[in-house]
Amino acid sequence: MDNSIGDIVHALKAAGLYNNTLIIVTAKHGESPIDPTRYVADGANTPATLLGPPIPWSESPLNPTGIGATEDDVSVLWLKPAASVTAAVQLLETDATLIGLGEIYYGPTVALNYNVAGTGPGQDPRTPDIIVTPNIGVTYSASTTRTAQVAPTILQALGLNPAALDAARAEGTSTLPEVGAQLSK
Repeated sequence: MDNSIGDIVHALKAAGLYNNTLIIVTAKHGESPIDPTRYVADGANTPATLLGPPIPWSESPLNPTGIGATEDDVSVLWLKPAASVTAAVQLLETDATLIGLGEIYYGPTVALNYNVAGTGPGQDPRTPDIIVTPNIGVTYSASTTRTAQVAPTILQALGLNPAALDAARAEGTSTLPEVGAQLSK
């Protein structure tokens, strides 16, 4: 990534555009629209935290040194080899309201788009056992990173009023301070 950004900077300098260009590096993907009242910034009430023991320790949200569960706009879950997928699905469905469950895919419904999950003959350990899509407005994330300041910053860089954005006014979103300092020079 560093090399790619370096290539962009080099090309901008070579074209004489660098001093008049604002470069904002942000997430590699966008987030689904969220309902701020349902946003899970502490990692609680996600499918992985609800399931607990069937999640391998390396991916468990309870393991502070593990890699953690694959949860954000969706929850992609691999269970321990001896864990019952059916029992896990039943638990998730029982607590559907708590986790904002939208749809759940496992077994044949996962196999529609992926190889059959598992570690036995003809099975693929890379395929998740369960995929949970949350209701619209819910996300499963322990991330506190926000990109809300990008849009107001772009408007400021263009010489436009960032407060012209309804969301920036409603949420009191400011521009990125580092960029504002550079633009005033």
